[in-house]
Amino acid sequence: MSMQRDTWQGRTDTGPLDLRPSAVRVTTKAGPTPSNDDRTFKAVRDLIEAGEEVWITVTGRSMEPTLHPGDRVLLRPPDSAWFRGRVVLSEFSGRPVLHRLLHIRPETVTTAGDACRREDPPVSRSALIAEAVAVQCKRGTVPLLPTLRFGKWVMLRYFGATARQASRRAWWRAVAALRTVRATGDVA
Repeated sequence: MSMQRDTWQGRTDTGPLDLRPSAVRVTTKAGPTPSNDDRTFKAVRDLIEAGEEVWITVTGRSMEPTLHPGDRVLLRPPDSAWFRGRVVLSEFSGRPVLHRLLHIRPETVTTAGDACRREDPPVSRSALIAEAVAVQCKRGTVPLLPTLRFGKWVMLRYFGATARQASRRAWWRAVAALRTVRATGDVA
Protein backbone atom coordinates (compact mmCIF):
# COMPACT_ATOMS: atom_id res chain seq x y z
CA MET A 1 0.00 0.00 0.00
CA SER A 2 1.54 3.31 -0.99
CA MET A 3 1.59 6.29 1.34
CA GLN A 4 1.13 9.99 0.65
CA ARG A 5 1.69 13.16 2.60
CA ASP A 6 -1.36 15.45 2.52
CA THR A 7 -1.13 19.14 3.43
CA TRP A 8 -4.72 20.15 2.87
CA GLN A 9 -5.69 23.48 4.50
CA GLY A 10 -2.61 23.61 6.70
CA ARG A 11 -3.13 20.12 8.13
CA THR A 12 -0.47 17.48 7.58
CA ASP A 13 -1.44 13.82 7.69
CA THR A 14 0.31 10.69 6.54
CA GLY A 15 -2.06 8.04 5.36
CA PRO A 16 -2.78 5.46 2.68
CA LEU A 17 -2.86 6.84 -0.85
CA ASP A 18 -6.45 7.49 -1.89
CA LEU A 19 -6.75 8.52 -5.52
CA ARG A 20 -10.42 9.37 -5.35
CA PRO A 21 -11.16 13.07 -5.84
CA SER A 22 -13.62 13.69 -3.02
CA ALA A 23 -14.66 12.59 0.44
CA VAL A 24 -18.25 11.65 -0.39
CA ARG A 25 -20.12 9.80 -3.15
CA VAL A 26 -23.91 9.77 -3.11
CA THR A 27 -25.91 6.67 -4.00
CA THR A 28 -29.32 7.20 -5.56
CA LYS A 29 -31.85 4.77 -7.01
CA ALA A 30 -30.09 5.16 -10.36
CA GLY A 31 -26.73 4.12 -8.81
CA PRO A 32 -23.63 5.95 -7.59
CA THR A 33 -22.98 9.46 -8.79
CA PRO A 34 -19.55 10.92 -9.59
CA SER A 35 -17.86 12.12 -6.41
CA ASN A 36 -16.43 15.28 -7.95
CA ASP A 37 -19.77 16.51 -9.28
CA ASP A 38 -20.69 19.86 -7.69
CA ARG A 39 -24.32 19.28 -8.65
CA THR A 40 -24.37 16.11 -6.53
CA PHE A 41 -23.14 17.93 -3.43
CA LYS A 42 -25.67 20.71 -4.06
CA ALA A 43 -28.42 18.08 -4.42
CA VAL A 44 -27.45 16.50 -1.09
CA ARG A 45 -27.47 19.91 0.58
CA ASP A 46 -30.87 20.75 -0.95
CA LEU A 47 -32.38 17.44 0.19
CA ILE A 48 -31.07 17.90 3.73
CA GLU A 49 -32.37 21.48 3.86
CA ALA A 50 -35.77 20.18 2.71
CA GLY A 51 -35.82 17.81 5.70
CA GLU A 52 -35.01 14.63 3.75
CA GLU A 53 -32.58 11.89 4.71
CA VAL A 54 -29.83 10.87 2.29
CA TRP A 55 -27.56 7.82 2.03
CA ILE A 56 -24.00 8.60 0.91
CA THR A 57 -21.02 6.33 0.23
CA VAL A 58 -17.74 7.02 2.03
CA THR A 59 -14.66 7.17 -0.20
CA GLY A 60 -11.93 8.54 2.08
CA ARG A 61 -10.03 6.96 4.96
CA SER A 62 -9.99 9.88 7.40
CA MET A 63 -12.78 8.42 9.59
CA GLU A 64 -11.32 4.93 10.06
CA PRO A 65 -12.01 2.83 12.11
CA THR A 66 -15.54 4.26 12.42
CA LEU A 67 -16.16 4.58 8.67
CA HIS A 68 -14.36 2.75 5.86
CA PRO A 69 -14.32 3.34 2.10
CA GLY A 70 -17.44 1.78 0.62
CA ASP A 71 -19.53 2.12 3.78
CA ARG A 72 -22.89 3.83 3.30
CA VAL A 73 -23.84 6.55 5.79
CA LEU A 74 -27.36 7.81 6.45
CA LEU A 75 -27.45 11.60 6.87
CA ARG A 76 -30.31 13.61 8.34
CA PRO A 77 -30.95 17.25 9.07
CA PRO A 78 -29.83 18.15 12.59
CA ASP A 79 -32.49 18.29 15.31
CA SER A 80 -32.20 21.71 16.90
CA ALA A 81 -28.62 21.71 18.16
CA TRP A 82 -25.23 20.25 17.25
CA PHE A 83 -23.47 17.99 19.76
CA ARG A 84 -19.79 17.25 20.31
CA GLY A 85 -18.74 13.78 19.25
CA ARG A 86 -21.32 13.40 16.47
CA VAL A 87 -20.25 12.61 12.92
CA VAL A 88 -21.30 15.49 10.67
CA LEU A 89 -21.22 16.41 7.00
CA SER A 90 -19.69 19.85 6.52
CA GLU A 91 -18.24 21.92 3.72
CA PHE A 92 -14.57 22.91 3.48
CA SER A 93 -13.63 25.05 0.48
CA GLY A 94 -16.63 23.79 -1.47
CA ARG A 95 -15.78 20.16 -0.68
CA PRO A 96 -17.98 17.81 1.39
CA VAL A 97 -16.22 16.34 4.42
CA LEU A 98 -17.62 13.75 6.82
CA HIS A 99 -15.81 14.20 10.17
CA ARG A 100 -16.45 14.15 13.91
CA LEU A 101 -17.52 17.40 15.59
CA LEU A 102 -14.96 18.33 18.27
CA HIS A 103 -15.50 21.93 19.38
CA ILE A 104 -18.59 24.12 19.17
CA ARG A 105 -18.12 27.84 19.68
CA PRO A 106 -20.67 30.63 19.20
CA GLU A 107 -19.48 31.45 15.66
CA THR A 108 -17.29 28.52 14.60
CA VAL A 109 -16.94 24.74 14.87
CA THR A 110 -13.96 22.42 14.62
CA THR A 111 -14.03 18.90 13.22
CA ALA A 112 -11.50 16.12 12.68
CA GLY A 113 -11.38 12.70 11.14
CA ASP A 114 -10.96 9.81 13.58
CA ALA A 115 -7.76 8.76 11.77
CA CYS A 116 -6.33 12.29 11.60
CA ARG A 117 -3.73 13.49 14.07
CA ARG A 118 -4.78 17.13 13.81
CA GLU A 119 -8.06 18.99 13.85
CA ASP A 120 -9.50 20.63 10.77
CA PRO A 121 -9.32 24.43 10.68
CA PRO A 122 -12.32 26.12 12.35
CA VAL A 123 -15.22 26.91 10.03
CA SER A 124 -18.43 28.86 10.35
CA ARG A 125 -21.36 27.02 11.94
CA SER A 126 -23.22 27.54 8.66
CA ALA A 127 -20.76 25.10 7.01
CA LEU A 128 -22.39 22.23 8.94
CA ILE A 129 -24.93 20.49 6.74
CA ALA A 130 -26.10 17.21 8.28
CA GLU A 131 -25.42 14.67 10.99
CA ALA A 132 -24.80 10.96 10.47
CA VAL A 133 -27.40 8.58 11.90
CA ALA A 134 -26.14 5.12 10.91
CA VAL A 135 -23.60 3.31 8.78
CA GLN A 136 -24.16 0.24 6.61
CA CYS A 137 -20.95 -1.76 6.53
CA LYS A 138 -19.80 -5.37 6.24
CA ARG A 139 -21.06 -6.06 9.79
CA GLY A 140 -24.54 -4.76 8.95
CA THR A 141 -26.25 -1.55 10.04
CA VAL A 142 -24.53 0.20 12.94
CA PRO A 143 -26.19 3.26 14.50
CA LEU A 144 -24.03 6.31 15.16
CA LEU A 145 -26.73 7.74 17.45
CA PRO A 146 -28.86 5.92 20.02
CA THR A 147 -32.02 4.90 18.17
CA LEU A 148 -34.46 1.98 17.95
CA ARG A 149 -35.15 2.82 14.32
CA PHE A 150 -33.16 -0.17 13.04
CA GLY A 151 -34.37 -2.63 15.71
CA LYS A 152 -33.40 -3.60 19.22
CA TRP A 153 -30.40 -5.73 18.20
CA VAL A 154 -28.85 -2.84 16.33
CA MET A 155 -29.44 -0.64 19.38
CA LEU A 156 -27.71 -3.24 21.59
CA ARG A 157 -24.80 -3.25 19.13
CA TYR A 158 -24.57 0.54 19.51
CA PHE A 159 -24.39 0.32 23.30
CA GLY A 160 -21.90 -2.54 23.10
CA ALA A 161 -19.63 -0.52 20.82
CA THR A 162 -19.96 2.50 23.12
CA ALA A 163 -19.02 0.37 26.14
CA ARG A 164 -16.02 -1.11 24.29
CA GLN A 165 -14.79 2.36 23.34
CA ALA A 166 -15.11 3.55 26.94
CA SER A 167 -13.21 0.53 28.25
CA ARG A 168 -10.44 1.05 25.66
CA ARG A 169 -10.10 4.71 26.69
CA ALA A 170 -9.91 3.70 30.37
CA TRP A 171 -7.31 1.04 29.56
CA TRP A 172 -5.07 3.45 27.66
CA ARG A 173 -5.39 6.07 30.41
CA ALA A 174 -4.25 3.44 32.92
CA VAL A 175 -1.33 2.42 30.67
CA ALA A 176 -0.28 6.07 30.31
CA ALA A 177 -0.46 6.57 34.08
CA LEU A 178 1.63 3.43 34.65
CA ARG A 179 4.25 4.63 32.16
CA THR A 180 4.39 7.99 33.95
CA VAL A 181 4.89 6.26 37.31
CA ARG A 182 7.64 4.04 35.87
CA ALA A 183 9.38 7.00 34.22
CA THR A 184 9.29 9.29 37.25
CA GLY A 185 9.27 6.73 40.05
CA ASP A 186 6.60 8.86 41.71
CA VAL A 187 3.60 7.00 43.07
CA ALA A 188 0.75 9.43 43.81
